[in-house]
Amino acid sequence: MSTQATAVWEMRPATGNNLNGGGFDAGIAGAGTDYSQQDSPQLALTDIACVQNSTTVTSVVGGFTAAMVGNALHNTSGTNILVDWVWITGYTDTHTITVDKTIASAGAGSAGVGKIGGALAFPTTAFGAKTVSGNTVWYKIGTGTLTDAPTFTGSSGVNLIGYNTTRGDEPVGANRPTLICGTYVVSMPYHSVVRNIIFTSGAADTLYVNAPGEVINCKFTRTGAGSKVSVCSTGNANGLSVEDCEIIGPGSAGTGIGTNVCKVKNCIIKGHASGISTAGAESIMIQGTIVAGNTVGLVNNSSANNLDISSCTFYNNGTHIQNSGATRLKLRNTIISVGTYGLWKSGAPALEGCQSDYCCWNCTTDIYNGNAKGKYDITGDPLMVDPANGDYTLQIGSPCIGAGAGPGTKIGLAKSFSWNIGADQSDHVPLSGQTWGVY
Repeated sequence: MSTQATAVWEMRPATGNNLNGGGFDAGIAGAGTDYSQQDSPQLALTDIACVQNSTTVTSVVGGFTAAMVGNALHNTSGTNILVDWVWITGYTDTHTITVDKTIASAGAGSAGVGKIGGALAFPTTAFGAKTVSGNTVWYKIGTGTLTDAPTFTGSSGVNLIGYNTTRGDEPVGANRPTLICGTYVVSMPYHSVVRNIIFTSGAADTLYVNAPGEVINCKFTRTGAGSKVSVCSTGNANGLSVEDCEIIGPGSAGTGIGTNVCKVKNCIIKGHASGISTAGAESIMIQGTIVAGNTVGLVNNSSANNLDISSCTFYNNGTHIQNSGATRLKLRNTIISVGTYGLWKSGAPALEGCQSDYCCWNCTTDIYNGNAKGKYDITGDPLMVDPANGDYTLQIGSPCIGAGAGPGTKIGLAKSFSWNIGADQSDHVPLSGQTWGVY
């Protein structure tokens, strides 16, 4: 056997070590205690031995227990010893265990250095190659720095999930763990979920998710110049969902979210050449998102998709929305304020073209080469509290208060006056502080 879908891994950047075992598989018959959920290894040996092609592992020093079944044994050196993780599948006595595959295929193995239990520190290329579909990698509070570019393997998803003190505690803000990527990119397979992690990077792409996949409650801060992307899809045209994320660029370079994204919800995207750059997805929904301080807020490059933007705030982008061909573009309940162009349409609008209603426009040129504004659109300053410093809430007396369409209202129908125009920032904390959460 090899790594199974039921395997779970533990990483603790502050206290773990990449020489530790780091993994536990409760799906192995007779699995005992998960020793990965501790800082130090349960057992560290330097005299591991194995007959060539055997799955029996021995140690004169010993210390094996029945509770170690299901844990990973991580061998890191030795004579004819495979440098790899193997799974403990059976216990004989304190000096003998059985593992899932031989650790000595090139000859009799001896003087093996290996550890059972203890958390790993951060993902590596070698570790990524060990993961398979269904694995969950828990990443605890702390700061890890990549030393290479890990590519997680598996055809149907690996979960990389940050936590603070207890697995599944859904941390926000500074209580999320940090991964310093530098010039390295993290690559995830189809159907992966990346959640609750702060990523920082320089002049390099940061995260690839082979869509469909999800990125939730993460923060991306990229400081380097160049045409790099913070988070993007590298696969299926119908699939990357980014929710509750902060994506902060270096000022006017690169892209925040790029390629084959199908949903952007409750995010803030700031400081890029292109805040969002879409291509390929058949239907794209952008909802409850703040797009500010980018050269272009949204670039839609697909000529065969439907683009639906609702309850968003576009502020201080050079061009807010550049549509190079969406068959149908619908704007609802959205603020488009301060910029040269609000909506810039390349070429003649196709089919339904560009439809807008219940929006607030406040640009030098609100709509260029697109359809006319909607019946219930308004024009003028939306009167946000302090948008230059990240407070996009509406002042008392804002014309956007109560001017939005209620749920289910179609473009052109009589408005219900039940919603405000723009992103709802009431449950969000300031940019200088924490995460942008669900509201």
